[in-house]
Amino acid sequence: MKLCNQSRLIQHIIHLAFLILLAGCQANQEHLTIDEKGKDLLTMVEKGKQLEATTVEESLNKARIAWQGGKIDLAQALYIKAFNLDPTNTLVLEEMADIYRQLNKMELTEVCYKLILQQQPKNFAILDRYALLLMKRKKYPQAEQALQQVIAADKKSWKAYNELGVIADIQGKHSRARTFFAQANAIKPNYPEILNNIGYSLYMDDQLTQAQNYFFQVLKIDPGFKKALYNCALIEARQKNYREALDIFTKVISLPEANNNIGYVAMMNGDLAEADYYLNQALKLSPRFYSKAHENMNELDALKINTAAN
Repeated sequence: MKLCNQSRLIQHIIHLAFLILLAGCQANQEHLTIDEKGKDLLTMVEKGKQLEATTVEESLNKARIAWQGGKIDLAQALYIKAFNLDPTNTLVLEEMADIYRQLNKMELTEVCYKLILQQQPKNFAILDRYALLLMKRKKYPQAEQALQQVIAADKKSWKAYNELGVIADIQGKHSRARTFFAQANAIKPNYPEILNNIGYSLYMDDQLTQAQNYFFQVLKIDPGFKKALYNCALIEARQKNYREALDIFTKVISLPEANNNIGYVAMMNGDLAEADYYLNQALKLSPRFYSKAHENMNELDALKINTAAN
């Protein structure tokens, strides 16, 4: 299929998705139903009435002003208009991707990135963003393929190696993950994010002492690195040092959440009395809002019953 036909197809998809996206927006000036509102805005875009703009540049400028002014509906309509004026304009597509990403409209963001990459397959900045988006959407094989393309063009892309490591860990391939992290670390030595990822990969592989050493390395470089502090607390909890875990957890998360985390790990450790204590603490500290502690307490109660029966 030629690019022009692909653009028409994606244009149609974006029009339909745009109507769906508008369903979640608040009406600013008129009290319309969702369907009426979507049709009304789309009609204004196509007929160029209240959204008058004859060039891509004019429509883009108006869209940016609307976005900055908090007029989300109007900004989206103007971006669609700019796209309709020139479906091959990658700047329009990039800005559309950015606003859809901020609105957490991941499917539309992905469509925009795909359109850009159809025209600029060697745009590695976009390819990297596309890979991160695919990871967020749990499309790991596609994300891995995109990252391998980045590495093929740039052997020094530590970010791509690091992200490949994250994907491998998610898939339970911890040894493979650490190979990627090692490649990232060779390019960017002693970078806290990479060292923390190596440590967490070891943690998931139940190599707690080695994992802890990496987290300590991170904290020597950056004592306030929250992920490493959190992971150190996890290890203390796994090693049944619950009070030490609580002290570390509360440096990076709320006290109810810290108690809930420790209660859950204690339950996994088989320390049911400790689990009961910490989960109850979480509930006392936040009885109305901390639903996760309720879930864990229910699981603990079931575990107690099962243990007693055996």
